[in-house]
This record gives sequence, structure tokens and C-alpha cells, in this order.
Amino acid sequence: MTDTQHTETDAEARDRIARIEQRMHDAAALRDLANVDTTDAPKTRQTAKVTYPSYDAALTAGQTTGARRADDNALMALFCDGPLQYLAGAVSPELVWDGAQKQQLTTRQLATLANSDVMAVSDLQWL
Repeated sequence: MTDTQHTETDAEARDRIARIEQRMHDAAALRDLANVDTTDAPKTRQTAKVTYPSYDAALTAGQTTGARRADDNALMALFCDGPLQYLAGAVSPELVWDGAQKQQLTTRQLATLANSDVMAVSDLQWL
């Protein structure tokens, strides 16, 4: 063994193993936090459905109140006007909103559908 080589002492090895175990524990804790089931979490969005005469009225209401405070139908109009175009491509926001309203979908259900089955979102246009 030469002078430039370093051998790890038992104490250094135990310290290194303890640090690795701590990182693994921290990573597991983060994974557990990411997988928390929030189905029993209190609802922060209004539970009463507000009905709008049209997509434009719902979109205007959503833009006025903002996404954080909008009721579910107005939030869905905001979703159809913005993120849905990136998720589903060339669909008509108004027709998708109308179809989702006829199927009595929530914004969360529509977002999940857009993430999992783009063709089903496209089919909402023709209801």
C-alpha cells in the first residue's frame, strides 16, 4: 500500500453507512408523503353546483373570481380554455365543457380523463 492510498477506518465506514441509511429513510418518507391518500381531506372547493347558461358565462365567472375561488363549473371552463388544449390537443373547449356538463363530470374527473384517455375527451364534444 502506498502513502497516497487512504484506507477507511471502522469509524469512518460506520459514519458513511449511517449517512446512507439516513438518506434512504428521508427518501422513503418523501415517497410516503407523495402517496398520501387525500380522499378523506376536507373539501376546499364549493360543493354547491352553480349552473351557468353557457360556457362563456362560466368562463367569465372563472376569470373574474380566479381559479382558486371559482366553483367547479367555472373552474372546468378555465381548465377547458387553458390546460386541456395542451393535454388533449385540437378540441373545442366549449363543446368539451358542454359534454362534460351533460355527463355531470367534475373538473377533477375531466382532468383525470384528459390525462388518461384523450379520445374520450374528444368524444365529449359530440354529446
